[in-house]
Amino acid sequence: MLAPALAALAAILVVAAFSVRTDGTLALRLPVPAQRSRARPSTTRAWRPLEAIGRRVVRPPSLASVVRIQRIERDLVTARLDGSVPSAAVVGAGALAGVVASGVALVGPGPLPLLAPILGLASAAGPSVLVSRAARRRAREADLAIPQLLDLLSAGTAAGLPAMAVLARSARTVRGPLAEELASALVAVDHGAAWRPELEAMAARLGLPDLRRLVATIGRS
Repeated sequence: MLAPALAALAAILVVAAFSVRTDGTLALRLPVPAQRSRARPSTTRAWRPLEAIGRRVVRPPSLASVVRIQRIERDLVTARLDGSVPSAAVVGAGALAGVVASGVALVGPGPLPLLAPILGLASAAGPSVLVSRAARRRAREADLAIPQLLDLLSAGTAAGLPAMAVLARSARTVRGPLAEELASALVAVDHGAAWRPELEAMAARLGLPDLRRLVATIGRS
């Protein structure tokens, strides 16, 4: 009876629509757009059942603080998933996984019923942990590209180029999440947004102290 119970628990995690790649990154069924949309698209049908569950969970203020919905929202922004994955869907996936994992453990053989609370809590935290891992990985990759960005900015400034021109050139040279964020900010500036708030928002999304200092330095130049 142990094998069916474990198989059912694994199936629940699949139903939650989350999986982990071999390199530890977050894999989702929905594609992440290359450029951040200025307006959040409507929630897709795939997420609506989980989002409905999540909204019920976070409706009481006490439960909203327990599930740390604001932390999940920040992690989704950092991971660049806020345009495709609703935060309530992450909560709903955790609630569904936690309830079913506990139920499977309660009817399981041997010591499984005693482990039901632990398995339920661990399963409930799974989706938010995966989102947090994806956010940390993306921020880490951006942090690794900051030295290259500094070198490019120094070379451009020494050549007498304007700051925004140097940033535009740097966005085409650096790679990874930092390049994506720079390109997104520059697109917004091209559409009439003020460059300083866009760069500050970029630094806030990634939460990197070195990037915050760099943006502050550009703002004073």
